[in-house]
Amino acid sequence: MSQETPRRPQPDTTLRCLYANDIRHEVLLLDWWKQIMLAGDMDRTLALSLHAPLAFCAHFSQPDLLRFCIDDQGIWFAFWAEPILAGAVQGLWIRPTYRKSRVSVDCVLRALTWAFALYPVLLSTTIQPSIAHQLHSPSHSSVPLPTRAL
Repeated sequence: MSQETPRRPQPDTTLRCLYANDIRHEVLLLDWWKQIMLAGDMDRTLALSLHAPLAFCAHFSQPDLLRFCIDDQGIWFAFWAEPILAGAVQGLWIRPTYRKSRVSVDCVLRALTWAFALYPVLLSTTIQPSIAHQLHSPSHSSVPLPTRAL
């Protein structure tokens, strides 16, 4: 008889928002910061000004900025939209164990639906070549900008 590999339970895909002065959400933010750091995603996900944990928590505690999904290990999906001019600059982080999963694609689509309900234009920037290539596909309107040397 062959043994079946136990299936990982499906994560909660409810898009949540932060509530001001909720200690549970502050702990979630600190844990998320730690996950980003341990995954080696700090430089490619966050501006240098947000690398310090207190600055990170203060920034992402702003009302209606962040949407996230959680599992038993904390935040596994995070999407944020920061207002600028008539639109917003959007950011995204997915825990490495969920990247390229169908469930993360579903969350991205729901997060984009939320963001486009608020903003007519979303701007995305990246230093990751594979993502830059996708942003320049025919399904996206984009203007290639010069990149700075790293």
